[in-house]
Amino acid sequence: VRALRPVTDGGEELLKEILGTLDVRNAPQLAYLAEHHERGQPLRFALTPRFGFLFFVRGNEMHHFLLELLDSHATYVWSLPRDSGTLADHLQRITQEVQHLNALGRSNYRRSNTFPYPFWTVRHEHIGSSFVDGFPRWKARVEEGVL
Repeated sequence: VRALRPVTDGGEELLKEILGTLDVRNAPQLAYLAEHHERGQPLRFALTPRFGFLFFVRGNEMHHFLLELLDSHATYVWSLPRDSGTLADHLQRITQEVQHLNALGRSNYRRSNTFPYPFWTVRHEHIGSSFVDGFPRWKARVEEGVL
């Protein structure tokens, strides 16, 4: 079973359709990541552990892969040095990591992380709160490590 599949036609349209028709708790995060996903790269999606998207951001020194699952509580970020392989090599490695995450479960994966490069999660805090907007804090944390 492949953990990640490319959206071959209209990945951005699929995401817009989901965000426009479903009540998704982490819609601002998905929209932000879609805005920063590298143009020309296919948007990939995961079916398990939940449906979601894998976004790619090319940094000055790192390739960053961000997994955002629908209605999830965190963004998963893997960063690989650009000089450690090709983009195709890195995508294959991240596909293996997502399969490993699926096999172990999200909590166990985070606890037993053996990824040799930077990996972190960014929690979605205060989603649904009428008093605190957690999105700016989430965005700052993502930008701190990726942009």
